[in-house]
Amino acid sequence: MVKKRVAVFGSTGSIGINALDVLWRLRDRFEVVALTAWDNADLMAEQIKRFRPKYAALSKEGLSRLQLTGVLKRSLRLVEAETGLPEIASVKDVDIVILGVTGSAALDPFLA
Repeated sequence: MVKKRVAVFGSTGSIGINALDVLWRLRDRFEVVALTAWDNADLMAEQIKRFRPKYAALSKEGLSRLQLTGVLKRSLRLVEAETGLPEIASVKDVDIVILGVTGSAALDPFLA
């Protein structure tokens, strides 16, 4: 069975956390390839360790704190959440997008 590749936008919020819980339990059917959040670098670091995504996005401040956690690896493409969400939403590696982002921040990735 070919795994569906999933991007979880807002991975550190309630929707994202619950979606990742389901995806973890069904990891034989789904692969998390992208995680995005605003600034919860500590939880994002845990999620990166667990799911090993190819892409991740955090705010500029969040990225600075994430770099201090030591979870970053060469194969992880990091982008700034302020501008990079559409890029992640439209990569060819993604089959399914879970959009758990609120307000106008959801518009650009939704349209992408």
